[in-house]
Amino acid sequence: MSGVCCNKRPVFTVSDITARVEALVVTRGAEGSVVYTKGGTLTVPCARPKTVVDPTGCGDAYRAGLIHGLLHGLDWETTGRVASLMGAIKIESRGPQKP
Repeated sequence: MSGVCCNKRPVFTVSDITARVEALVVTRGAEGSVVYTKGGTLTVPCARPKTVVDPTGCGDAYRAGLIHGLLHGLDWETTGRVASLMGAIKIESRGPQKP
């Protein structure tokens, strides 16, 4: 651990976390996402939607893309791009995801 902040909660660095997990994924909305692994850092660009209608459910769609990539053994770059694409597809429609 890196230390303790003012309210006594542990403070973890990216290195602390990636030492314990396969990857740490940080989403940044229209700025894309970053995947941190023991092997390095991968910046994933945001897939550009045709139009922005409603962000409701975009995080869920992104996570669905991540899960799809993980279940199919895709590398982190491809998995991140699938996740980004799912978020972009969702933001083009109003309301939550449809089945």
